Amino acid sequence: MEMTPVQFDTRPRERGISLVETLAALVILGMVTVSVLLMFTYSMELNVTGMDYATLTNRVRDKSEQLLASGWYDNAAGGITMNPDLDAAANPHTEVQSDSHLRLVWNIEDRVINQATPNFPGGPAVVGNANIKRIIVTAVSTSASGIGRRDVNIGVLKIKGEG
Repeated sequence: MEMTPVQFDTRPRERGISLVETLAALVILGMVTVSVLLMFTYSMELNVTGMDYATLTNRVRDKSEQLLASGWYDNAAGGITMNPDLDAAANPHTEVQSDSHLRLVWNIEDRVINQATPNFPGGPAVVGNANIKRIIVTAVSTSASGIGRRDVNIGVLKIKGEG
């Protein structure tokens, strides 16, 4: 009977993880955590910016509808005078909203369309004979939060005799 020699395993036994593996895992976990946190802060800035654009759009739409609904003339003074909000001579018209970071600016351009030969949008009007007003309303946000400068423009036409 022959005896076979017993072979001992010369490899060290692995029990648990080493310090180097733990540090490598912590570095990778830290990098992932920092990048996720940066994405959260960026998304919060984008949300603020989106909310600001929504507010600007609503305020511009409200102001343009208010100007379209207002009368061509103002009878408050007892005589017929041009509505100050629609007076092209007073450009630019400015209104600071109750939000301190929001400013509305609108410009009025008097135009005239000859009804015999209509030419849209018409030529420049001589004082007093305008039958159409081109109104461009701009809302500007001066907020420091969010990303970038924000402004929204809307252009509308007001025809004499409507509103």
